[in-house]
Amino acid sequence: MPRWLRIATGVGAVGVFAVSILIVLGRTGTIAIAAMSALFCAEIALGFALAGPIVKATAATARVFGAVGALAAATIERSPRRVWATVMTVLIAVVTTVVITGTNADMIRSARGIFASVADVDVWVSADSPDRYPTNALPQDLSKRVDTVPGVADITEGAYAFADLGGTRVMLDGFSPGTADALYRAVDERTRNDVLAGRGVVLTRNLGKTLDVRVGDQLRLQTPHGPHQVTVLALVPYFSTVIGTIGMDLGQMRAWFDRPAATTLQIAAAPGVDPKRLLQDVRRVVPAPIFVYDGGTALAGLEAPLRQSMFIANAVWIIVVLVATVALLNTLTLSVLERRREIGVLRAMGSSRRHTLQMVLAEAVGIGVVGGVLGLLFGLTDQWLYSLVSADIMNFDVDFRPSPMALVFTVGAITISLLGSLPPARRAARQNIIEAISVE
Repeated sequence: MPRWLRIATGVGAVGVFAVSILIVLGRTGTIAIAAMSALFCAEIALGFALAGPIVKATAATARVFGAVGALAAATIERSPRRVWATVMTVLIAVVTTVVITGTNADMIRSARGIFASVADVDVWVSADSPDRYPTNALPQDLSKRVDTVPGVADITEGAYAFADLGGTRVMLDGFSPGTADALYRAVDERTRNDVLAGRGVVLTRNLGKTLDVRVGDQLRLQTPHGPHQVTVLALVPYFSTVIGTIGMDLGQMRAWFDRPAATTLQIAAAPGVDPKRLLQDVRRVVPAPIFVYDGGTALAGLEAPLRQSMFIANAVWIIVVLVATVALLNTLTLSVLERRREIGVLRAMGSSRRHTLQMVLAEAVGIGVVGGVLGLLFGLTDQWLYSLVSADIMNFDVDFRPSPMALVFTVGAITISLLGSLPPARRAARQNIIEAISVE
C-alpha cells in the first residue's frame, strides 16, 4: 500500500478517535452512540495505518523463542498482509469480548448498587412474582394477619400502580416512612421528608427528560379526583423498564388515585429471630397465590430484566470468538500449505519434526500476543467510554471498573492462537519430506 495512504488513514483515524471521545465525554445522547461506532471504525483504520509496526512487533515477539522463533519471524516478515489480517482478527475478538463482558458487568454492578436496599428486608410479600412490578393489590386485612406471626417486628406497606401522565404511561411508587424502596433510598434525607410530608414528588431521570421538566418545576397530575399540581423535588438516576417512575407519599397516592390497598409488605424480623424461620412462618399465613420471598430473591428479581437484556450481547461476543478461531485456523493452515516445499527442505537438511512444530507455534504466539495486548488496550478504553454512554441508555450512572477477566481474555486470545495453530503445526511436522520437496 502507498505510504501516503497509510499516513492519511492514520491522521484521519486519530482525528476521528479524538472527536469521538470528546462527544462521548459530553454525553450528547444518541450522537454519543454514533460516536462509539465511529470510534471502533477509527481503531480498525489505525490498525491499517500501523500495519508495518504491527507486523514488526509480531516478528519480534516470535524471535523471543530462539532459533525456531527466528524462522517464524522470517515467515511473518515475508507475509505481512496475512499476518496483519490475522492479528487484527485476534484484536477485534479481544476488543469485542472485553467491551461486552466488561460493560455488562459494570451495568449489573451499578444496578445492584441502586437496588441493594431491597436485600436488607427479611421478608417480602407481594401478589406478583419478584421479577415483575408489584401492581396487584394485596388483601386489605393481610397486614393484620401477618402482624400476628411470632417474630415480626415491623411491617412497612408500599404500593405501585400504572398511571397516564400526558399520554405517557408511568409507574407510581408510594413511599412509607422507613421503606427499603430503592427509589426512596436513592434520594437524600431532606427530600424523603419533603415527599412524605406531601410537598412534592421525585421523578426518575428518564421521565424528567421525556416530560422536559427540571427540579423545582410544577408537574400537573391528572387523577380520578381532578388535576393536582406538584413540585418536582428531585430527578433520580434509576433503572426502569417502563418509561419512568414517580415517587410520592403513599397516603397521597391512595387519596388521589383511589388505591387503598398495599401491593407490597416489607417485614422486619425481631432481634434474635431467624429470618429463614420467619419466612416460613409468614408463608403459612399468607394465602396462595401470593408470593413470599426474602430480600435476596427480591434483588435478583429486580436485576432479572437487565440480565435478560445481556443475553444477546453475550451471544454476539461468543460468535465473534468462534469466527476469530476459525479464521486463525484457516490462515495458519494456508501458511503451512504455501510453505510445504520450504518445510520439506528444512526437514531434508536435518530439522526435526519437533523443530517444525515449534516454528509454527512461535508464529501463532507472536500473533496472539500482539493481537491480545492491542485488543486489551483498545478494549479497556472502549469499555470506559461505553460505561459513559450506557448511563444515558440505561438511565442510571454506570461506574467503570477494569475487570481481571480482561487479562484472562487476553491470555485466552494467546491460547486460542495456539490451539488454532496445532492442527496445521502437526500437519507440517508430519508431512512426507520427498512429497514436500517435489511440490512446485
